[in-house]
Amino acid sequence: MKYSGGIFQDFCCHIANIVWWSLSPKGLTSISSRGEKSSGVGDTPKWLEVDYKFDGLDLHWSSSPPPVRGAADKHIGAYFVGEKGNLLCDYSTMQIEMDGQIMKDLPQIPKSITRSTGHQQNFIDAVKSRSQPESNLPYVRQMTLPMHLGLISWRVGRKLEWNPKREKFKGDKEANSWLKRKYRKEYGWI
Repeated sequence: MKYSGGIFQDFCCHIANIVWWSLSPKGLTSISSRGEKSSGVGDTPKWLEVDYKFDGLDLHWSSSPPPVRGAADKHIGAYFVGEKGNLLCDYSTMQIEMDGQIMKDLPQIPKSITRSTGHQQNFIDAVKSRSQPESNLPYVRQMTLPMHLGLISWRVGRKLEWNPKREKFKGDKEANSWLKRKYRKEYGWI
């Protein structure tokens, strides 16, 4: 975990991007993780389940697909549970279920979220226009911080309460010690 979050961190940033892009979660208050350590020399989880509580939003990460129709057929994806229906989606497909039925003929949904031109094209466009790409550093930091906190919860083996203003765990010295590593000595003259 010193240098990588394993498969969880690799895939979660892609899948969580769908959630952040559409819902912009704010006010993380708690993180609870469970998983199995990989065999061999690695110290990252083989699989991981993480429950996040945000203001007005519960977010669950799972290394395996949710038990809903069509989820097992997707390589990666997000599953949204709403008041009027559910949405299973990835970057190119979506499946809407309402009243237990998968919707076939969907009405045209107004575009409330700017459509992406794709990661590579967006980056090229940002360089040419000297503007920020969609996945700029403040956005990526906000999106990836919960991933790191999920790994810390797994590492210490318990639910953690988070103070989003102070960016510290509440009353947990051990968990807070994982937020920053001890830096090595600066380079000097020989």
